[in-house]
Amino acid sequence: MLCKELLKGAVEMHAHSSPDNFPRIYDHVELAKAARDYGFKGIVLKSQTMGSADRVQFVRQLVPGIDIFGALVLNYAVGGLNPFAVEAQIRFGARVVWMPTGDAANHIAYFSKTAGFDPMKKDVSMPAFRRTATGITVFDDKHKLQPAVFDILDLIAQANICLSLGHLSVDEMQALLPEAVRRGVKKVVVDHPNLVFTRIPVDTQKEMVRQGAKMVYIFGEFSPNFYSITPKEFAANIKLLGPENVVLASDTGYLAGPTPAEAVRIVVQLLLENGFKEQELEIMLKTNPTQLVYP
Repeated sequence: MLCKELLKGAVEMHAHSSPDNFPRIYDHVELAKAARDYGFKGIVLKSQTMGSADRVQFVRQLVPGIDIFGALVLNYAVGGLNPFAVEAQIRFGARVVWMPTGDAANHIAYFSKTAGFDPMKKDVSMPAFRRTATGITVFDDKHKLQPAVFDILDLIAQANICLSLGHLSVDEMQALLPEAVRRGVKKVVVDHPNLVFTRIPVDTQKEMVRQGAKMVYIFGEFSPNFYSITPKEFAANIKLLGPENVVLASDTGYLAGPTPAEAVRIVVQLLLENGFKEQELEIMLKTNPTQLVYP
């Protein structure tokens, strides 16, 4: 009971729902209703392929009693590193902009070498340009940040919304984070830094925290589907970083995992069993994501 009580007032800033180009447990309305029923205060709707901020007003009409926010992921479907898409979604009220995720060069390079999740390489029904794509990088051919990146960072800074570093490589993140801060971006997160394809050594995580980023720790990092770190290591890393520098989220919504709200509940239960106090969990579930997502 204590575990579910702690979810009351939580903010989920990384969950997946449809419409999307991947199968999802819930559509946006079902996701929002389920989160509300668990007691969540707010939720961000994330689509891997299209912006969600223009859909939010309709979902809000159907699901009162929870704050619902839109977001944008800079994958191929919106033109990649496209400041025009960022500007449009900000005008619709987007509160989070993700750098490339599944279409990031780092993501594609990793999964091209494994038997893991790589729909572009496996699905022969996809057009050749999709199957042979090498991915999006923030670097130009001289290993410098592309000009479009600066425009995107400036838009995010002016709107005072949250930037996620997506599935970029550690090298890209280390170049992008200080530039974002320099240009006035005040809200930066690094998602699932323990997953195998975005793995960041904990000492590097601490350095990113020192530069102003927060780490988003998710269910998937220790789940059977994406097992990348033991539950005890998951908890120990959070203790090293400090709860004030961590956000708890699900990053679920895929068919093989628990529902997003239930995934967060499991994370909370794990941390309670590893000695975390209720106040520390409330910081990671409520205080930190509220500061990142709300105006």
